[in-house]
Amino acid sequence: MLLSLLSNPRVLHLLAQVDGHSGHVYYGHRVENAGVAFIAFEQGIHAHLNWGLASHQPRTPLHPSPDFRYHGFIIHGETGRLELDGDGPVGDRPILRIVRGTEIEAVNLRPGQSSIRLEIEDLVSSIETGAPHPLSGQNGRDVLEVIIGIYESARRRRVIQFPFEVKENPFLAMCEAGDFPS
Repeated sequence: MLLSLLSNPRVLHLLAQVDGHSGHVYYGHRVENAGVAFIAFEQGIHAHLNWGLASHQPRTPLHPSPDFRYHGFIIHGETGRLELDGDGPVGDRPILRIVRGTEIEAVNLRPGQSSIRLEIEDLVSSIETGAPHPLSGQNGRDVLEVIIGIYESARRRRVIQFPFEVKENPFLAMCEAGDFPS
């Protein structure tokens, strides 16, 4: 979602850490339960990601909203920030807001339509017009490269320059090496 929101910029490098001590298994595969990543893109764009237990601190929430639920984005610009709550509106707060100082502007995103419906509409539009689908194979590869880069940065404990090459899943390699005892 981040790559899409930023119009798919090229990743230059990243630095990340993950925690896999929970032994959590999802869809039959061991996965991390928390992580953070700092990503540098072309054109001077930077992103800070946090997920899992790293983003759910009840006493000191990393998201400014006390009722933040699943995923959200805060994109800082030169004159303000864009706040996007990925779960949909909470109470009277719209899903997308432009914040400039104390001024908050609500942005309506096709109100009343589910995300699944919008995804199906994108698929039908791609079929009918021949336009590339937002979730193309290339998009999937680009996203996977960032995920593997995050794991590789955690494994090497250093910045990963893009493009890079690995022959195995770095997260599973860390699990097998005993870096994350349960």
